[in-house]
Amino acid sequence: GVYYVYSVESSRYLCGYDPNGNPYQTYVDVWLPFNGDIGLHDAPWRASFGTDTTYNGSYGCVNLPSWFAWEVYNRAYVGMPVTVE
Repeated sequence: GVYYVYSVESSRYLCGYDPNGNPYQTYVDVWLPFNGDIGLHDAPWRASFGTDTTYNGSYGCVNLPSWFAWEVYNRAYVGMPVTVE
């Protein structure tokens, strides 16, 4: 679908519950929400990125390498379209 960034933030804690119902709180440098609590963010805890990566991922967000997250952040704006396939 096509969504739109509704906030451009840095230095943020993402909070929620994992699939087992355990609470989590994760710090990210870049946060660009576009669909409720789903957004683009850096994920320095990941060793690899891409469509075949299924471990150490997220609970619905789009994980980005830190360098790329900052590239997107520096160009992002409220209302920027995000297409998710």
